[in-house]
Amino acid sequence: MREFIALVFLLLLMSTASAQIQGQTRIWPESYDIRAVPQHVVNQRNQDIYGPYLARQAAAAEKAADEAEKRGQILTAAVPARPSEKSFVQMLAHEYGADSEVRLWDGTRADLVGESWVAEVDFEEKWAEAIGQALYYGLVCGKKPRIILLVKKSTRPSQHVYRCQTVVASIPNLKLLIYTY
Repeated sequence: MREFIALVFLLLLMSTASAQIQGQTRIWPESYDIRAVPQHVVNQRNQDIYGPYLARQAAAAEKAADEAEKRGQILTAAVPARPSEKSFVQMLAHEYGADSEVRLWDGTRADLVGESWVAEVDFEEKWAEAIGQALYYGLVCGKKPRIILLVKKSTRPSQHVYRCQTVVASIPNLKLLIYTY
């Protein structure tokens, strides 16, 4: 019941919402459409909201770096570099005895082409693009389409992998291989 009352109150508040913008009170009409707001206005609004926070974060990081420099320490951010897709393609081409980066008649490039299959290699967040490309390459080459999804090792299951598996299960002859790095 509380949720319902809160929702009704929120809807009532939104329908007669007023915004304090640079000292002026503006009443938004009920037909106000956020898509009609020019992008530069949205960008300025985001800068007004998040700018001070980002400035504080940058100032704190700069202060920490200055203090470390005074103590003779060097601050480094250990961010492991993700291997490139091209390096995976080359490794998999050698492993499967396939051709890599094969240029097709329409200018597209299939990542891997074997005797009876063609594969698209992509990172997990590009799962949907990989499905489309693999199906297209399979049609153009007249071979069985394959997807090789590159997934970062993790203790949690990936939502991207789940989504890709769900779609692949519904498409005959499409096969999914998962490689972790």
